[in-house]
Amino acid sequence: MKTFLIGLSVLFVTTQAYCTPLNTLEAGIVKLELPDLEDLQTNGPQVSLTRDFQNFYVKGSYAQLSGNLTGNFATIDGTELIKGQSTFDLDFDFVEFGIGKKFKISDSSTLNLQGYVSRVYLAINGYEHYTQTFEDGTELVLFDGSYSEKSTTDLITLEVNYRKYFDSIYVELGLGATSDASTNIKRLQKEGGDTSTLLSVELGYAITPTWATNVRYLKTDEYNAISGNLSYRF
Repeated sequence: MKTFLIGLSVLFVTTQAYCTPLNTLEAGIVKLELPDLEDLQTNGPQVSLTRDFQNFYVKGSYAQLSGNLTGNFATIDGTELIKGQSTFDLDFDFVEFGIGKKFKISDSSTLNLQGYVSRVYLAINGYEHYTQTFEDGTELVLFDGSYSEKSTTDLITLEVNYRKYFDSIYVELGLGATSDASTNIKRLQKEGGDTSTLLSVELGYAITPTWATNVRYLKTDEYNAISGNLSYRF
């Protein structure tokens, strides 16, 4: 009986700790995919800090991702062959700041309303080489040189999340919308509207009352992201 009560006490503390907004430091690895550029996959570290003020909380996040993209193409224009090759290195920096509020629905579930603004810094450095081959076999270099571009974009996101606890494990589902609030990033802009639906799924496990781990998946019209994280609550 004593062992049972100790175990029940630990479970109660763990569940309560993760039902209540607390100050949290989280770090992990995130992988970003762009549906319009299937060959491009970027990944890198991310870190976030949440500060609780009882009636609301604020959160700041930073992620630094990098990846590369290589392309080759060939086309025939009449009797002439045009070929090209390009290689690009891409670096993304994400900076986010948000505010939110959690509502306790039951002893094992919460509802979280949050809004945040994000700034995305993009740096592209690459090399492009294009040639034109004539019918007699002679070749003309159309372009051979480096390419560089830097750009930023600002995003505004509103999201609602429902979290359900099963002892030390929780599942969270999110639904929201994100909108471009600045000049769109060239080369990566998807045709159509500038507002995208956001869907998220998160699975978490409380290792102790203060340490936890989670896997999070985000999907929008513009990108998909999956991350694994370790968090410390204090």
